[in-house]
Amino acid sequence: MIVRWIAKPSVVWALLCALTLLSVGQVEAGWWRALAPPMVVGIAGLKAHLVMRQYMETGRARPVWRLLYAGWVFAACAALIVGYAMSAR
Repeated sequence: MIVRWIAKPSVVWALLCALTLLSVGQVEAGWWRALAPPMVVGIAGLKAHLVMRQYMETGRARPVWRLLYAGWVFAACAALIVGYAMSAR
């Protein structure tokens, strides 16, 4: 029941707007300065996943492709976060 509600394009759009406001607020207001870059990258990854699933219709793809798409988003975000953590030392 909840999955059908979240899968509506209008709900996904509202969630994308809320995540955008959260990341902009994070950067502008400087909440948790040390966690800002990884948090913004994580939010961007979540947004990319939502866009791929809802608007690019990868949610209808075969399970192996959905796993590959999710793995690609995770790997890209993890590489950026690890790279940031290594350069911040």
